[in-house]
Amino acid sequence: MQDKRCLFVVTHYCPLIGGGQSVYDAYARQRPDLFQVLTSSRDYATGQEVQGYLDFDDVAPYKITRIEHTRPDIGAETVRFQDRARGWLLSRQIEKNLIQSILDICAADDIDVICVGAAEAFTWLPAKLKKYTDIPIVYYTHGEEFSQRAHSERADQSRKSAIQSSDGVVAVSSFTRDLLIKRYGARPERTRLIHNGVDFAAYSGKPLDSVAFKKGFPEQLTVVAAGRMVARKGFDKLIEAWPAIIEKVPTARLFMAGKGPLFEPLKESIDQLGLSNSVQQLGYVSDEALVELYRGADLFVMPNRTLENGDTEGFGLVFLEAAAAGAPSVGGRAGGATDAIIEGETGLLVDGANTEEIAAAVSDLLLDNDKRQRMAQAANTHARSNDWHHKCIELIDFFDELTAKRG
Repeated sequence: MQDKRCLFVVTHYCPLIGGGQSVYDAYARQRPDLFQVLTSSRDYATGQEVQGYLDFDDVAPYKITRIEHTRPDIGAETVRFQDRARGWLLSRQIEKNLIQSILDICAADDIDVICVGAAEAFTWLPAKLKKYTDIPIVYYTHGEEFSQRAHSERADQSRKSAIQSSDGVVAVSSFTRDLLIKRYGARPERTRLIHNGVDFAAYSGKPLDSVAFKKGFPEQLTVVAAGRMVARKGFDKLIEAWPAIIEKVPTARLFMAGKGPLFEPLKESIDQLGLSNSVQQLGYVSDEALVELYRGADLFVMPNRTLENGDTEGFGLVFLEAAAAGAPSVGGRAGGATDAIIEGETGLLVDGANTEEIAAAVSDLLLDNDKRQRMAQAANTHARSNDWHHKCIELIDFFDELTAKRG
């Protein structure tokens, strides 16, 4: 059976930073002969042209088609219409142009499957596309876009329409899959669990001699926390737990990579608790620096939790990245993290709202070198089996199954 050619349709894309776009980029780099992307040349959040997109597209080994808009720009003056009718007309024109672009690409490149990136802005797309094409439509979901409560009953119904109008649904975690089936009526036989993957080769290898945070502190136990500084990641609770951790493990040092709305509040907490000697905020770090951080880590920690509005971690790719570099993890017993960490084998799961539980788990692994090393080896093996090469095969197999059922 010939492998199916797939068009990913996404609202925004690389070089913008984000989990979803990195997933589609990873698939396309594995099989540039099968995957291509349709997206926007503008960042809808700012209304501005995406900086560096021409350079990114020029060197990408797969085809990327960009149109000016895939959704209205929420941060641009041009869409702040007092006249609601004009705003409605603009949205309809954007939708019409997007559908026509999809149909043109499908016809020109013999596309077999249309894979819709599951942004909230695209819940309308599967049902509309059905009116114009019989090409199978797969809705690719990442979790947090469905776990959060919809802002209205109409929005919730739109989510259901997207799921039920699609020929197939991909979920990145068992948490997400179960949610889609129970709440939104996804058909189990057409819903496929495909965990996020990792570029194992990029993270594997021995710790580098140039690991900056090891210099001068050869005896320190290095804890790394990385991710967007938002509430669901649990970095605030990690800081609250840190005094209890260094009381038991005085040589522990915490390095936090990432920016976000909680960056300054976290800095204030670090200062107020007198932790500046053992906690360092690194802010944004490059991909290369993040690999170095992972490689130098004795332990990775992100005690994620589910917020009151349902916002939670869709999967937790950072746990897999750390595992590929040979670091076990402590994560929250919430959302998709329970798939990313094998409890008691590749790391420990905790209540991300309980600082005592966080402190106990982190201290336990830092103090028990044999246990930590066993988990590190198991984590590395787990990451190897979740390389993007394997994930690409899983997705292509799912496409083949869907098209065979239609036939």
